[in-house]
Amino acid sequence: ELLFRKLKLSYESDKAAYYRASAASQLGKQREASAALERARVAFMAEKNFGFCGAVYLLKSQITRDARLRREHLRKAIDFFAKAQLPLWQAVCDLYASFDASLTDLALERLSHNTAAQEVPHLFAGWNTRAGDLAATRGDRDRAVRLWEQAADRLDQVRAQLPPFGLRTRYGLSLESP
Repeated sequence: ELLFRKLKLSYESDKAAYYRASAASQLGKQREASAALERARVAFMAEKNFGFCGAVYLLKSQITRDARLRREHLRKAIDFFAKAQLPLWQAVCDLYASFDASLTDLALERLSHNTAAQEVPHLFAGWNTRAGDLAATRGDRDRAVRLWEQAADRLDQVRAQLPPFGLRTRYGLSLESP
């Protein structure tokens, strides 16, 4: 980040600040993560880079401990991803929001209308698993089982398209050899 700033490459410096915040949050350095996120947020807002603004707010929602602020950051992230026309990331945010008790129904409703959630296998599986969990807690066992089976079937379809595990490792080993 500092090197890009010295070279006067502001966009690269802003992205480096975001990645620095991501790394700091993984290492448990919340103060450094918050400071880097704020630098990235200010820069991306000035450039009107809505995709990265959404990414900043998504990371903020993952770092924040306060439930109210987490919901607010998730809402802002979803709004920015909608402005940037990134339905995949909207679906990711909705999947995170589905684990918040006050946002569960709204998030699952938005996921049902999101084409990315219906096409991307891991998002589809996550959405149906979460919807199945919710149906099970509400006592609708048949619907829960049906949703869980749909999620498992989608993942099995993806797994069926992959080569056998033994071939995958041999292929990787042949690429590593000179």
